[in-house]
Amino acid sequence: MNKNYFALPLYLIIVFTLFLFTQASLHLIIIGTLPLLIFFLVIHNMHLIDDSKQLLVGISVALPLLFLGIWLANVPLLKNMEMPLLLSLQFLLMLFVIGAMTLVSNFHKWRKPSQTITKKTLFTNIKSLIDKSKEINYAIGRVYSDKHGGSEEVRDFLHIPREEYHLLEKYYTGKKIDDDLLLIIKAIHLEAAKLVKTEKDLFGGRKVSVINFLQEKDKKYLKRYQKDIVEICVKIERYLEN
Repeated sequence: MNKNYFALPLYLIIVFTLFLFTQASLHLIIIGTLPLLIFFLVIHNMHLIDDSKQLLVGISVALPLLFLGIWLANVPLLKNMEMPLLLSLQFLLMLFVIGAMTLVSNFHKWRKPSQTITKKTLFTNIKSLIDKSKEINYAIGRVYSDKHGGSEEVRDFLHIPREEYHLLEKYYTGKKIDDDLLLIIKAIHLEAAKLVKTEKDLFGGRKVSVINFLQEKDKKYLKRYQKDIVEICVKIERYLEN
């Protein structure tokens, strides 16, 4: 996931708007909207955090409650502020932002890969590849967690390498093409393709396909994601090799 550059400018716009239309001082506005600032800082750096959506949901609930508790404790800096109203508005705004980001993310993930790759559609397909690779990795982390009988070694073996799709994010952001891009696509292709094999073939487990097991235990669309990843990789490889 590339950086969300909208986050901090949006926060600054909100602070500036409050400053213009209220009589509060700038430092009090910033203190009163600290939950929102932390929330937007996490959004800005989501490319560095796995399962960042869950973290955002947690922050949107925990921070307003924390600041409400501080206000109820009559902390001098906050006691003259309308914190219940301010925190309620921030909570609603955070939920709205999470909802909007989820809709955009789901659009990328559910979008069918282009039938052919062109210079115009290359980076759209790369974005879809990144999103679907992350979803499969998240599912592997959940289904093969230690508490479910998995292990770090199994998870690392099954994961589509994070370093590969993090590199893809740089290509997507920079809209650049070079020889290394083909190597990255081939590496992701290889790792995604092996998920159709059985656990027994891969690491001596059960006679069940890894991707079928993931779909059974986690989300019903993971099998489609794996298939889309392989298809996208094949098409991008053909495009880059021609």
